[in-house]
Amino acid sequence: MAREKKTRDNPPRNDQWEDQIDGFRRNRRLLRVSNIAPEATRTAFETAVRAQLRSTFGAVAVLWPPPPPSLEEASSASPSSCHMGWAMLGFSQRHHVQSAQADLAD
Repeated sequence: MAREKKTRDNPPRNDQWEDQIDGFRRNRRLLRVSNIAPEATRTAFETAVRAQLRSTFGAVAVLWPPPPPSLEEASSASPSSCHMGWAMLGFSQRHHVQSAQADLAD
């Protein structure tokens, strides 16, 4: 049996995280946003994303994957900036994902 490679983009499985995104994933209402600057705080990122979404659709859930233990320990002094460089956006309707993708591409 091959061991799963655990990298920054592929942390160990976290059941709580999987449960959090399951409904969005199952219904294809999930969009991954990557290349988030390491110095960006979660609050600043969420504000910027909401400002770029021009379409008028329901609430957007910004879902942050849990950081691997090594990253969490390294940034314990500033947990608001502790992220892995990507997040997921959850939407109430599937077609909102496509609209958001177009808005964020601009």
